Amino acid sequence: MSTVAIACSSLTKEILNVQKKLGTNYPVYYLDRKLHANPAEMRQEIIKTLNNLDNEVDTILVVMGFCGGSWENIKIDKKIVIPHVDDCISLLLHTDDTPKINLKEQGHFYYRELNNKNNSLEAMKENLCKKLGENKGEELFKKWFSSIKNLDIIDTGIYDSYDKNHLEQVHRDSELINAQVKHVKGSSIIIEKLFSKKWDNQFLILEKGKILLKDDFIE
Repeated sequence: MSTVAIACSSLTKEILNVQKKLGTNYPVYYLDRKLHANPAEMRQEIIKTLNNLDNEVDTILVVMGFCGGSWENIKIDKKIVIPHVDDCISLLLHTDDTPKINLKEQGHFYYRELNNKNNSLEAMKENLCKKLGENKGEELFKKWFSSIKNLDIIDTGIYDSYDKNHLEQVHRDSELINAQVKHVKGSSIIIEKLFSKKWDNQFLILEKGKILLKDDFIE
């Protein structure tokens, strides 16, 4: 029997770094990070991926969080181990063994690596204005980010969070919504524990046939 991982593609660099560090080589099935915008679509992609796994797979390591209910009520005849966190941001904000479902702060927007300008708030606003028109696009953008006063860059040490181009983009985004920019400490400790099978109370372990419930991710 074998173990595989199902992961959000936004965590690719962290996963590659952890597997190299631990000397593991679990096959990883990546789910497109863009699916986070629609949990129902993410859920369907999860189900599709699970149904296409080889029969010899008996354990699935989930490298993401509950993510908007994407994993709710999914039943499968394999063991599933999933971090006890609400989403991938909280997963990366963990820096020790203290269990906490949600580590995000209200009024904060969190950056992981900005792979390109398309992942920025600037690009989001531009796309909204092209789709809805300048006035409606800007109005909706302001509504979405009216409560955000802080832009936090998660520094996990996996990429250069102080890269000049990265910081310039974040500061351009901050000017759009009048928010402050700062770095916050993050890590890959959850992924390391998941892949090294050090499953403690930071994880939910579901034996074959069990299902995840929304109540499992409410503090």
